[in-house]
Amino acid sequence: MNINILNMKHLAKDFANNVYDILVDLGGAREEDRSSFIYSFCEDQYVCSQWRFQGHFGFGGKYLHPNNSISYYRETKTEELEKLAEEVNDKLKELENEKTI
Repeated sequence: MNINILNMKHLAKDFANNVYDILVDLGGAREEDRSSFIYSFCEDQYVCSQWRFQGHFGFGGKYLHPNNSISYYRETKTEELEKLAEEVNDKLKELENEKTI
């Protein structure tokens, strides 16, 4: 997928909060970082394309705005992390299908 990050749009705040709920509840992101996440995707002059939330996925755990999905470093891949990443991504897609970004 070829995405021009210069043309990315801000996320709606309610959508961004719902995304972060998923990252906290399933991905292990820190609640303390929510306000920075919201600012980066909803308010900053330069729309953020990815957010390193880490959580259960270690340093490589990232939310990818253009795809509304997460990824993590494949060097840390385990069967458990793959299942968890799939669960998080499924929830993010459900959220996307419920509401326009």
